[in-house]
Amino acid sequence: MQQLWKYLRRGRATAPALTPDPTPSRGFPAFRFDACIACGRCAPVCPTGVISIADDAPALVRTWSLDYRGCVRCTACQEVCPTQALVPTHQTQLAATSARDLEGVARFQLVRDQSGALVPRRYLAWRKETSHG
Repeated sequence: MQQLWKYLRRGRATAPALTPDPTPSRGFPAFRFDACIACGRCAPVCPTGVISIADDAPALVRTWSLDYRGCVRCTACQEVCPTQALVPTHQTQLAATSARDLEGVARFQLVRDQSGALVPRRYLAWRKETSHG
């Protein structure tokens, strides 16, 4: 019993379990539709494959999607985005009432470039704008 009192009188021997992190955490990326040119650079660098791009040639539509359920917040997509359409946040937790609420989807119109390849209209405009800047 004396040993127990001896230890209790010492006070706390360890640090609190939940100490605040002094550095901000990397959060989930926020998608800015108005800035996206649908170039597709983000999809191949995503280590978990949660960003996907699919072209529907007959409908002339490119669909971009991000499934936040598998996002590991690595920021690789943000680093390669030339227009900052994917921006960092401090949101580190997600809550939703359905799985569909954890998916971001955007659709972009496709057009043919000079070579005849299908490309997003926004990408052509961006390329033209930046080549003269």
